[in-house]
Amino acid sequence: MILSYKLFLITFCITFFGSLAFLDDDDDTATAPPMPMFNITHKVFMDFKQGDKDLGRIIFGLFGEIAPKTVENFRTIATVGIKGKTYAGTNIHRVIHNFLIQGGDIINNDGSGETSIYGRTFEDETHEVKFWAPGFLAMANHGPNTNGCQFFVTCTATSWLDGDYVGFGKVIYGLKTVHLIEKTEANDRGQPKVPIKIVKCGELPFDTPVSVINPGENPYTQNNNTASQIT
Repeated sequence: MILSYKLFLITFCITFFGSLAFLDDDDDTATAPPMPMFNITHKVFMDFKQGDKDLGRIIFGLFGEIAPKTVENFRTIATVGIKGKTYAGTNIHRVIHNFLIQGGDIINNDGSGETSIYGRTFEDETHEVKFWAPGFLAMANHGPNTNGCQFFVTCTATSWLDGDYVGFGKVIYGLKTVHLIEKTEANDRGQPKVPIKIVKCGELPFDTPVSVINPGENPYTQNNNTASQIT
């Protein structure tokens, strides 16, 4: 399973006409138009390794109020799995510089497999989340209502994805790891030449929901109690 053909055309245009600028982890001046706040209800972590090199941990804050089915699918696969298969041991099978990283194929581990806790696929639950910055977590699909187990993380602002993909979380720790994965050397299909593996994943305790701040404020505030922490 891959993102739609339209995304490949967009990727070509980005590469050919000039790449989009990155928002730096330490940039405290980044702004965006005001958008809704989303409560974070769960925290899921993933640890990454490339060969013998530890790439670090990413922690996702999940938006369980607006996308409860999607969050439960992702959280369940990350913890108990489907028929014993979790995200642990699977590869990041696709990286596109200045765009996204993609993984989560617990069936074939190459981007061709799909499954969910609801069946092979399930419906789009919401398109409320807009991809205005790096670090947003969304379901990969091959058309409307074809969500499964695969996910992607944005590496820059990708507003052209708005309305086509279900966003259901945001990186609250580990954006540097996202960019480290993104910048790895890949073949012409976007597959890392040295495989990048999720070696461990699970859910972290989270007793008190917090919110993603209004992006019109400072989305890079270093505050352990906000979902906007991206380090």
